[in-house]
Amino acid sequence: MCVWTRPGCLPFLSIVKLKQTRITVYDVPGWLARGMTNEEILAEYPELATPRIQACLAYAADCERHSLRITAT
Repeated sequence: MCVWTRPGCLPFLSIVKLKQTRITVYDVPGWLARGMTNEEILAEYPELATPRIQACLAYAADCERHSLRITAT
């Protein structure tokens, strides 16, 4: 397992990072959204590997799938 969770004081403040790094699982999708390629991310952050990038994307997708959306009417 690549992902590590350190619960915050409140459930919604949990910090979810990749094991043995200071990189959160939200950093990687953000870098990809800003146009970085997997190769650029791996070059800039050598502690990462392709499976860790995939784990971040899977985690983000799972969070999105389980998020609760409330809209004002």
